[in-house]
Amino acid sequence: MVDTIEAQEPAFKDIVDGLKKMFKQIPGCVDTLEDFMSEVFPAKISSLRQSILKSALLYKNASEQFTNVQGFIPYMKTVWSKINTYGSFLHFENFKAIQAWQQMRNIVNDIREKYLPEFITNSKIIINIYVKKIKSDYSRWSQIEEEFRKELDVLKVKWTDDNLKKYSELVQEQFDTNTVEEGKRLIYNMIAEERREQDGQWMLLIREYKDSWLSDCAIEKVSKKIKGLNTINLKDNETERKKIFKEIWKEVENDKIQFNRQIVLKSEKLKEHVGTTFNNAVSEFSSTVRQGSKQKEKEKFKRDFWTSIKKPSTLEEHISINIEQIQNIIEINSHFNFFTVKKNVNKRKIAEEIENKLKQTINGIIYDLKQKLSLHIEYGQAPKWLETLCNCLFEFTQPLTNIEFKPDLDFFEKYLRSQIYKTLRDNTIKWENQQKEKLDNLKKKLLSFEKILTDSSNESLSKEVVGYILTEFRKQLKVKEKSIDQKLQIYLKKGWEDTYTAADHAYNQSFGALNINAIREYLKDPTEYMSNLFNNDYKMYSKTLIESVLREIDEYYIITRDRLSKGISEWNELFDPKRSYDQLPLSNFFIYLSAHSTPFEYNSLRRFMQREFKINMKETAPEYDLSDILKDSNNLFGSIIIKKPVDFCDILRKSLIASLTNMQTTWNNTERIITKERMRAHLDILTSNLNQLGCSARCPLCSSKCKLPDDGHTQHQVKKHLLPAFTGFRNKDTGYPTLIVCTEDVAHDSRWRDRKESIYLLPLSQFLSKCHPSWLPFPRSEPSDEHVANMRAIWWKLKDELCERYSMIDNTDPSWGSRYGSLIQ
Repeated sequence: MVDTIEAQEPAFKDIVDGLKKMFKQIPGCVDTLEDFMSEVFPAKISSLRQSILKSALLYKNASEQFTNVQGFIPYMKTVWSKINTYGSFLHFENFKAIQAWQQMRNIVNDIREKYLPEFITNSKIIINIYVKKIKSDYSRWSQIEEEFRKELDVLKVKWTDDNLKKYSELVQEQFDTNTVEEGKRLIYNMIAEERREQDGQWMLLIREYKDSWLSDCAIEKVSKKIKGLNTINLKDNETERKKIFKEIWKEVENDKIQFNRQIVLKSEKLKEHVGTTFNNAVSEFSSTVRQGSKQKEKEKFKRDFWTSIKKPSTLEEHISINIEQIQNIIEINSHFNFFTVKKNVNKRKIAEEIENKLKQTINGIIYDLKQKLSLHIEYGQAPKWLETLCNCLFEFTQPLTNIEFKPDLDFFEKYLRSQIYKTLRDNTIKWENQQKEKLDNLKKKLLSFEKILTDSSNESLSKEVVGYILTEFRKQLKVKEKSIDQKLQIYLKKGWEDTYTAADHAYNQSFGALNINAIREYLKDPTEYMSNLFNNDYKMYSKTLIESVLREIDEYYIITRDRLSKGISEWNELFDPKRSYDQLPLSNFFIYLSAHSTPFEYNSLRRFMQREFKINMKETAPEYDLSDILKDSNNLFGSIIIKKPVDFCDILRKSLIASLTNMQTTWNNTERIITKERMRAHLDILTSNLNQLGCSARCPLCSSKCKLPDDGHTQHQVKKHLLPAFTGFRNKDTGYPTLIVCTEDVAHDSRWRDRKESIYLLPLSQFLSKCHPSWLPFPRSEPSDEHVANMRAIWWKLKDELCERYSMIDNTDPSWGSRYGSLIQ
């Protein structure tokens, strides 16, 4: 099945030997080809290869091209190369079905690449529009948020309709109904996932704004008040200055009360919010159970899970889960077939695994809420949590663990609900304390406006400006540090979802490479092996990621310092040091340093400077964008007149450069190491709660894991099916290991029954159709299949240790040693 004789041993060699024996001159022996084909290949798959062979042998110049076997072999290298290309699709009904499936996936991928970016771009535009609306009128917060989601939903529906129409035009009637519907489902899932991603981006921006709103509001109020004050009259009137500040701060405190009413849910309201949201989510979850789905076993479990949840349910604060509870609701399951369940299945151990996995899954949800300091359940979160919880439990019903849950899963949902409430309650307390601390610190800082009123000298003013710039500079450093989250998500999506899944990668690194030590690790614990592969790859990536963020911060120090120094010097050069400028507000200076992001304001400034002072500024705005660190300074001090800009700029530049240089020195000496360790710890927590193993479905016969991403597909695929004996399956009467790949003829010819279904023993295809339709069409191997030969070679190498591990009685055919033993060195 590969394109060289050397790599084809023993499968290709067997075919060549058979040809040599039966045909001396191939073109003259075509009449006997049917008998030969039926001997070497089973009927199910041979038709494809048979037609390829015939086309070669019956070629019009065959007698000239293939005078003997040696002349035939070079042509067959190309033939077998093509067969190998489609080897993973041999379970399809025919070659046309393979092409249809590939074409459908290509069409869906084209839609993703060509048209999904349009949805993302338009979503970002909508997000920015509504963020500005909230900033302009926080009192309409809830209304604006509702309007935003409606508009985003409209965009999603339009995109979906447009692209389903494109999809239908592209597929037309060339594919069967199942293939067409699979493509539609992938498109629905694609846009639903991106819709959630954009909603997450919205919430990220809004959360940042919520956290800073009170501070921004207070600064704005103070700055507006300063602009309207007669500073000369207040310079020597301390009582009046304190009175003015007290009045301003009273307004800020009132804003705080109003703001908290909008944002914070007190204890009883929070309980009501969590209870109502979860009850609604339970109702919504029922609609995700798809009737008639090919993933029958998963949909049935979802239905059982939903049925077991009490509706409506009340919030129970003090609820826990323990191993005994879990043991009471699980029982070991088995199929009535030629495979038997592994010996010594320990219910308590399984219960411990369920408890650990469950808490790990819920802790991942909790950690996300804590990191974002969420104060209530956001749009679409609760149904997604229930889906995650359900999938976590469903994974334990797969063949490798092969357990069954009794219809009493309600306490899992209650535990999740309780943990969510406790987290939101603790977040609320933490957030309120943070807001109080922020406002207390801000109050102390804003008292600086009194200093400016009494001492508006260049030294005093520059000192205050520097303080605010450095505060905002530190905030930007935090933003860069937090960018590690988004970069991690990109890595996970591109590296472990779009490219391949852990199951696919694990097979390639072990069985695919015939690496016996890797295979041992895989068989010892497939999930742990897959996780280790991911963790090793991630470990190298995380080091690179952390270093890249640290370099960004290093560069930000240098770039900011250089741009401030250059920008201040350029601004300074515009003025005459001997002249006094009575109409030059400090805001003009800030506009110049933010010119790149505010070209309109820069042009207005350029006209103002020409009109008022006969100063000619460059038509092209400087490439500075320091608005992020100048915003508060501009709001507070922008209205102050700088009569001697050269003197002021000299003092400011010297102070800023010195302060930034000192900060950078501290960063290089101590803070860089601390930040590096903080990011590493943060990533460790994030990845401990990740599941990058893809689809959790396992082959109902040999427990091989589906290789596809968890993208809502309805037809599972396994890279290659394994020998059941690798995981301890054996004949229940004799104890002999089950040495048949479940795709071989003997598996297809056997009869099956699922203990959970009241049906008679059925042939494999009917059994799967009845009990596991998402695994159809099911592969069928050939006696000459290279994979079967490799599985037997691996078994021969490991049979002694595996029989000892699983208490199996070795009855392996001795001829396997000579036939397959040499395949693995």
